[in-house]
Amino acid sequence: ASWSSAASAGVYARGVWTPTLVCAGCTFSYAQQSGTYVRIGDLVSVDYRIQLNTSGNTLAANPLTITALPFATTNDVVWDMNFFNTTTSYTKMTGRASAATTIVVGGMTGAGTSSIGVINGNAALHATNGTILWGMVTYATN
Repeated sequence: ASWSSAASAGVYARGVWTPTLVCAGCTFSYAQQSGTYVRIGDLVSVDYRIQLNTSGNTLAANPLTITALPFATTNDVVWDMNFFNTTTSYTKMTGRASAATTIVVGGMTGAGTSSIGVINGNAALHATNGTILWGMVTYATN
């Protein structure tokens, strides 16, 4: 839909959402979980920030996701994710959502790595350093 048709249809929403980390075998203690969104027509812009406490986290070697996007994506979207206080030498972390409300966290380490793979919770997060993940993306929805 074009901007003018979406605006004339009156489809507009804004609000907050709570991004939640999910990883089988993990438990998380949050210092911050926040997100906001704006929907105009079939486009949704979200931002999010997740910060772990420096204690109370248990990590496992299973894929890491972020759940609860406010609206499901209708297309495959990938974006760069900001990160701080992680466990390894990641040079890039990404978010990827595909026709769902779940973000799959991916990343790559070191020079010369050309592909981005799914990251396990114990590789991306640090149990006692207060890992922070944040970002923003605009995607299509129904």
